[in-house]
Amino acid sequence: MAITRCADCGSMDQVRTNGKECPYCERLLCVSCINKQRKVFSWNGCTKCCMDYRPLVHK
Repeated sequence: MAITRCADCGSMDQVRTNGKECPYCERLLCVSCINKQRKVFSWNGCTKCCMDYRPLVHK
């Protein structure tokens, strides 16, 4: 079984149990990173996609 890490923080434990995929690049995220992105940026993907896609989405 491959070791799965959060795309943003590198955490392994939360990703396996109830992590989600970034809908844009399909990398896995842990729950705390998902919640942080949603709270801070109103974004449901990873940080990299947030920086890449945000300028395109909010014009």
